[in-house]
Amino acid sequence: MGDNHIALTEGDISRSLARAVVGDHLTIRAIKGVQSTIQQLGRLGLQPGQMVTVLSCADSGSVIVACPKGNVGLGAAIARQVIVAPIVVTQPRTARPLTMASHRISPVS
Repeated sequence: MGDNHIALTEGDISRSLARAVVGDHLTIRAIKGVQSTIQQLGRLGLQPGQMVTVLSCADSGSVIVACPKGNVGLGAAIARQVIVAPIVVTQPRTARPLTMASHRISPVS
């Protein structure tokens, strides 16, 4: 596995925020790096479990994300330390039409 993928649980492959694209809805899974970086990102509202949306990204890996505390810009080096996973949105199941058996219904008197 390369630096940009970390298996956090069996069957779960996450990637660095630096590999995200505009419009991605992501959950922060982990933050790598020194404690001061982790704390600074936490003060900005970026911490494990937080959902973010990618607003802008550059080929270099720099990103701007929206989170509850506002928009946050990260350089490529820091974005590579933020491990994210896509938020899976499932479509509601559509109701299947009921097949009606041909029964004769007698009126009640």
